[in-house]
Amino acid sequence: MVGNNFRVELAQSVHAADYILDQPPKKQIADNGKVVWADVPATEKSVQILFGHICRVRNNLFHGAKFNGTWFDPVRSEELLTHSLAVLEHFRTKAGV
Repeated sequence: MVGNNFRVELAQSVHAADYILDQPPKKQIADNGKVVWADVPATEKSVQILFGHICRVRNNLFHGAKFNGTWFDPVRSEELLTHSLAVLEHFRTKAGV
């Protein structure tokens, strides 16, 4: 079970969670009929918020606006993916799955 002490549980992988929580993935919103990227506040630092951000990373990868032939900030996208996978791998291993 993951709880309030998730940062302690992550041990050496805590930097991955901190990166995601401190620089959360942007979300797509409709603004005057256009799809744009909006910043997400980095104020909450719970495990629920962390996994919500990880879900957004996945959704942005598979469903984000790629129709214009460009990938929004590929370096940052790769960082978010790498850190998300590190967190998921840690808890997958911990769960024995």
